[in-house]
Amino acid sequence: MKKFFLIAAIFFQLSALLWMALSREYVVQTGKVVKIQTAPVDPRDLFRGDFVRLDYDLSSLPASLLEPHLADRKLKKGQVLYVTLQQDSRELVKAGSVSDSRPDGNVLFVRGRLLSDWVRNKYNASTLSVKYGIEQYFVEQGKGIAIENRRGRRNELQTPMIMQVALSDSGTAIIKEHEWGDFGVKLTVKSQPERDADISVASAVLQLEIKNVSQRKLTLPLKPDTCSFRMQSIKTAPEKLVLHKENCDQLSSENEVFNPGDSRIFTFDLNQPHWHVWYKNELTPMGKLPWGYRFRLVYEEPPEYLNGDIVSQAFHGRGQID
Repeated sequence: MKKFFLIAAIFFQLSALLWMALSREYVVQTGKVVKIQTAPVDPRDLFRGDFVRLDYDLSSLPASLLEPHLADRKLKKGQVLYVTLQQDSRELVKAGSVSDSRPDGNVLFVRGRLLSDWVRNKYNASTLSVKYGIEQYFVEQGKGIAIENRRGRRNELQTPMIMQVALSDSGTAIIKEHEWGDFGVKLTVKSQPERDADISVASAVLQLEIKNVSQRKLTLPLKPDTCSFRMQSIKTAPEKLVLHKENCDQLSSENEVFNPGDSRIFTFDLNQPHWHVWYKNELTPMGKLPWGYRFRLVYEEPPEYLNGDIVSQAFHGRGQID
């Protein structure tokens, strides 16, 4: 009798594993395929085989995306959330809205779970941390480090990975494959203020290098100076932190050719008034903002043929680069 139950238990476990494998393969074969740009943070786990750990813009969502009925509720760790997705002509997706109920109709969405309790308050009102089950990308043994070397590390040129993800009708996400962005990015600090610096020099001067890491000639429309870039608040920096900008819209772009390996460096002096932000009803240097506030530099309008967005590493206005 014990032997029977042992065999039954083994059969049940094998059947469950087989069902999980077949379910995942069904999603891979039949699901809607989208692209999500990401950067890995850890190359391997010796006990589980090679994998690349991934982080997405979708992993940290602004609370402003919450549906109205959720905006003032306490949300519990592990709660299921549905994130609608907006897809551009390159099949890259961004978050649209966040709800606790599955969207109706033909809306594109992904299903995730909240990583920690969340409640709106004056100290933590900006960010929802969500996990989708696509945060680890397993690769063939020995290739994890090779991928990490191409991706690059902190203080190096980093090439963005773009994940091809299949979505089921219920929002389950399964990674199919990866590809690489066309432009690598490196953000460095040219100078940063002393701790007791005057408010006129409270922020850092940053340099952003962009490099064509593809095998094809690329053309980027660029405006004079740094007008082709915008500042994007992320993570704990509230979206309501209005970012001031000079009159760049009035300037026209000129096409600049980047052959494979070509690069260009842009300098961002965050002490200049046009990089100040509206904080507590006044224009404030970014270096004077709370330490948890982080930003990225984003190329405004990538051409449709460009694979991936040009986005910098996260940084604080005083010059700390994540």
